[in-house]
Amino acid sequence: MKKFFVVFFILIIVAVVIFIIYEVKTISGSQQAETKDDVSPQVLSVYQNNCARCHGKDGEGYDTKPVLHNNNHTIEEIKNIVNNGLDEMPAFPTIKEPILTDLAKYVSNL
Repeated sequence: MKKFFVVFFILIIVAVVIFIIYEVKTISGSQQAETKDDVSPQVLSVYQNNCARCHGKDGEGYDTKPVLHNNNHTIEEIKNIVNNGLDEMPAFPTIKEPILTDLAKYVSNL
């Protein structure tokens, strides 16, 4: 009987952990645009005029310029990089809210 309770307890713990992981992924995923179709023409224009010349039309990168697909940056980190630059990337401080956040969501979803 004791063995049954131990197995039952372990199953409950595993179920709770799976639930927590699912919730964290759901919450973090809600920060990103659902699809590229959800992106406004203004955000696409900002990307094409400021980012595409180095990172490519769809974030595929050029030569030594970074690929943006599957990047591990948060929305806030991307916004900081856009505003302040990083390594060879220049800063783009003129890109302001709410376009900045929408651009960061778009980049994180490439």
